[in-house]
Amino acid sequence: MSLSHEELSAVEKLRFLLSTRIGYELPNEFRTLMARQARKLSQELSMQSIGELADALKKESEGSQLWIRFVGRMTIGESYFFRNPNHMKTLHKVIFPELLARAQKQPVYIWSAGCARGEEPYTLAIMLRDLDPRAHELPIHIVATDIDAEAMEQAKRATYGEWAFRQTPYSIQRRYFTLENKHLTLHPAITEKVTFVYHHVAVDRDLPAFPPQGFDLILCRNLLMYLREDFRNRAGQVLSKRLAPHGFLIPGQVERIDGAASLVERLFVLGSTIYTRTKDRDWSTRFFEEALERLGAASNNPIFRATSAPGTPVPAPLLAKPPAQATKRLTRSRASDPLPTQTLKPAKVDPPKVERFTELNPRAKAQLDDPLSHLAVSSVYDGIRALLASGKKHEAEAACEELIVQEPLQPNHHCLLALVRLEREDPDGAIEVLRRAVYCDPDNLTAYYLWWLVGVRYWGIAWDRTQWAMRHLSRLVIGLDDHARVPLLSNVTAGDIRYLLHRNWDSFRK
Repeated sequence: MSLSHEELSAVEKLRFLLSTRIGYELPNEFRTLMARQARKLSQELSMQSIGELADALKKESEGSQLWIRFVGRMTIGESYFFRNPNHMKTLHKVIFPELLARAQKQPVYIWSAGCARGEEPYTLAIMLRDLDPRAHELPIHIVATDIDAEAMEQAKRATYGEWAFRQTPYSIQRRYFTLENKHLTLHPAITEKVTFVYHHVAVDRDLPAFPPQGFDLILCRNLLMYLREDFRNRAGQVLSKRLAPHGFLIPGQVERIDGAASLVERLFVLGSTIYTRTKDRDWSTRFFEEALERLGAASNNPIFRATSAPGTPVPAPLLAKPPAQATKRLTRSRASDPLPTQTLKPAKVDPPKVERFTELNPRAKAQLDDPLSHLAVSSVYDGIRALLASGKKHEAEAACEELIVQEPLQPNHHCLLALVRLEREDPDGAIEVLRRAVYCDPDNLTAYYLWWLVGVRYWGIAWDRTQWAMRHLSRLVIGLDDHARVPLLSNVTAGDIRYLLHRNWDSFRK
């Protein structure tokens, strides 16, 4: 959808209002989505244009009903149950057993900041109940906040479609949800553990639901990434100050709690980024070491601290392995620690070439014009690649789209379509399907590599979404062997990606 000059000007006014009033910054590529949502809202309010909506918002305060409705339409509230396997593992294995033990002696408070439609706080309640069937009897209180009032109303209804369960085990769905009209509704025993409150973490003051002693666990995953730097720093201070003694603060995997370096410090545990209070350094060292010893994972999953001091050339998540001194003890990384480049080899910066498959199985060879007919998925991929290698790009794209229709939640199907569109010089189309791929699997290495590749080729290394993809790549290559192949891209290895990140890290915006 192309925007008229008047609409584009109005959208820029809306972006300016969002940025200056509540610190919410949306990338340029979201302008079309903003225009669509603003047009719908202005029609609902019987306004003549997006410009009229912008003028009305300028005159209203941020707490008005008009602003609340507007912000709800503009926020990106994509979420689902059991999002991010590393976080789920760390919570299940390390943090929740500790909180359940605390709850035997005192009330425990958990804050899900930026809860959207409630998938995250309800996931936490389900996990606690799954670990201890008596958890609902313990004084564990989950407070969930967001600036999207409409989304929170949906959260209170606790009814979800199939898309919200793309990483939820069927046993969990069967045990805690009831099927109603092709949707799943959460049992009241879980929903009653969560309190939903309207709140902007960087603007609003504390709420009555906030415990004076602070929260034992705070999750703010993907909350900070769209905030302007000053608002992001302010939010970091609020979150850090609300952390109770011996508390845990978990942001998104590529987010950092800036502006509060004196209050909290960052650790990496079982693939997760966790912040703890600087005052609790001795306790957190002992706690995590003992937890990993109990799991028998101390040697394979060492914990290490990272500082955010200016001048650090490469953040700790980029390292394939923690520094040598971080075997069982927590250690602080230094700006002088070198990046381990001895195993890295030159990267292939050109788009990955699709091979000509000279050894396709006979059925695939016979059905290149209809590669989806009676073929296994691996053979289908061979057929699509062969179509592309022989120059039949339109046929290859049609085959990918048909495959996605059959299995819409398979992320590699979307990645293969993105590869086809990249060969067709269609970067917007490639980004569109890669966005679906990372929704299906937020840890899909192929999707982030292709996203980075498209960004570098068409928008440059400084494009914010190129750097967003780089951050995800930096965490996903942790622990991978340099020779490990990237799925679907046989000529790209984890070592190639490390080299690319190392070579381009200086271009990152600090």
